[in-house]
Amino acid sequence: MDATRQVLVAGLVVLAAVLGGAVFAAPGTASETATAPDDGGRYALDDATPAQTTNVVRITQEFAALRERPGVVRVTRHVDVPDNVESLETTLPEGATVTGTSGGFSRIGDRAYEWSGGSDTPSISYRLAVNETGEVAGPEGTAGRYLFADVGEWGLFRRPQAPVEARYRGSIDFQRETAVDGPGAAGEWLIYVGEATETRRRAHGQTVRLVEPAAAELAESREEIFASVTDASDALRVGQRDDEVLMVAAPTTVDWAVEGLQVGESDIYVTADERVDEADNVWLHEYVHSRQDFATTAETRWLGEATATYYAALLTLEQERIGYDAFRRHLAEGADRRYADVVLADPSTWGRAGNYQKGALVAGDLDRRLRDATDSRSDLQAVVRRLNERRTDVEADDLVGIVRDVGTADVAAATDRYTTTTDTPEMWDAAAHQAAFGALPPRISVALPEDVEGASYRISGPYRSLSVDSPPLVLVTNETLAVDVRLSNDGGRTGSYNLSYGLAEGPLAFEAGSLDPGERVTETVEIRADRAGAGPVRVGEYTVDASVLEPATPRIDVLRANRSRAATGTPIGLEIDVTNPADRPGKRALDVTVDGRTVASESVLLDAGESRTVTTAVRLTEPGSHVLSVGNGSVTVDVERGGPVGGVADGDAVVLVAAAGVLVLAVAVLLLLARLR
Repeated sequence: MDATRQVLVAGLVVLAAVLGGAVFAAPGTASETATAPDDGGRYALDDATPAQTTNVVRITQEFAALRERPGVVRVTRHVDVPDNVESLETTLPEGATVTGTSGGFSRIGDRAYEWSGGSDTPSISYRLAVNETGEVAGPEGTAGRYLFADVGEWGLFRRPQAPVEARYRGSIDFQRETAVDGPGAAGEWLIYVGEATETRRRAHGQTVRLVEPAAAELAESREEIFASVTDASDALRVGQRDDEVLMVAAPTTVDWAVEGLQVGESDIYVTADERVDEADNVWLHEYVHSRQDFATTAETRWLGEATATYYAALLTLEQERIGYDAFRRHLAEGADRRYADVVLADPSTWGRAGNYQKGALVAGDLDRRLRDATDSRSDLQAVVRRLNERRTDVEADDLVGIVRDVGTADVAAATDRYTTTTDTPEMWDAAAHQAAFGALPPRISVALPEDVEGASYRISGPYRSLSVDSPPLVLVTNETLAVDVRLSNDGGRTGSYNLSYGLAEGPLAFEAGSLDPGERVTETVEIRADRAGAGPVRVGEYTVDASVLEPATPRIDVLRANRSRAATGTPIGLEIDVTNPADRPGKRALDVTVDGRTVASESVLLDAGESRTVTTAVRLTEPGSHVLSVGNGSVTVDVERGGPVGGVADGDAVVLVAAAGVLVLAVAVLLLLARLR
């Protein structure tokens, strides 16, 4: 039988795409056609024999930013063609503008291109608009509009599909890859183009990739994000983990429609301003989605967001990043009257967030009931694990049956009640949580005065004594800062604390104690400002904006003497007006000199903006004319030996304005009159 006859007998067999890969084997020696799967996986088959995987059609999509065209990226589709492929056809996405082909590709339709010989590495290049907008319901929806965006400098978007159909002899396999031309990162479905830093952590059998775009500023440290996600990776025992998880911190310069989004199986983006110490931990919410491998119907669709919302809060609680009160408040929102008419099995009743909020409360309640009913031998994870093992869609009856299998009939009945009616479970208290989940570990938290009613920062020292509600704080050397610190134990067991405090760049002191569950105490710690240039201040895990400066130098405004002539040994009284115009306390030594020789010294301490008059006296024993000075002010006094001396009477004043450095005219006149008499 000739080759043409073989083709007529065998026909063209188009093999359907199967998740995880399918063997595209041809019976006999006929030419066959096969369509490459396009669900984002890699298609080298683990269970294929060497003969079946010898010939691989490798499809690579490479993406590059177009700075001059925001919203548009350049895509190049490369195909590696093995020798036994006779021809192949590929279709471009809608809206693609082809900019070039190579290696034998030719256009055969509106968006279709064919290769039937030529180079074994043909390619097609095209431009593609990637911005996508939409409204997203639920607590993760925001006021923005973008689901995916490109701004020229950077872009975050999902890859387009790349269908390929090949005609071949013998056997072939398909493998799909994604790459970035230039700086950026690629997952199976999520693409980021632009300058970025990528960090990886390997934990519990999977690699977590965190991409930090240069245009993004993380509100949380990468170490805390890794710690939270990898801890959740271990805590969730619901089935096989993906080999790799891509997490991109989305720059917040775009009006995103969501705070986070999971794309494909294990690609995630979260807006860079999200934290991991909140009950609505978006990093964990999206990670939990990556561990959901079940298919639902309309009746069970609520499970996706409900379990992601619930486990994000529960795992954050168990990581001691929030207290039970925050966990309880978050889940209790599901009992709000806004969701009174929500029936989880009926999506038309959800509104914007019924499946998230009421769904999370129901999921948590089922988890608690399963633990109580089985003495913690079973829990909601056992349900999710069974769901992930299914290869068919989960109906409402299937869910109830799984709960009955892993739990009890009573819990199964509660599952049916809370998912098919408007009935809503009550949020449980801390005692019930401890009974079902085990005692929570101690969770000691620290609150500074700005978050505690009646507490304050108090500054004291030789200059002043005052209270300040909140930073920034300015101290000068030798002042003391007292801080009222509230310590709380939001956990389930008695715990100890060792509160550190002090200048951030100096040695720290410690205040130790213990707190029972629910107990709160206020400790007052004192920090001495012992050196200029120090700051800020550390109190526990917090950094307080405080600085330590040298005292300001007050200025001398006016110097006054109570006489212009005196007998030897007669006290001469001096008054010095001093002002501190600075915004911090000041200190000045007032050295009294006679003819350049220091004979007395006074020290003045002034708060910011304060003025004061300092008095002192000197006795002159040598006859003659003497110059008395303080700072840049001076006055002349004539001294005669023994007996009363004519002159200005005690209590009258000779005035010198220090800033001018000269006697005022009134002084000169008084001296002249005294000599005439």
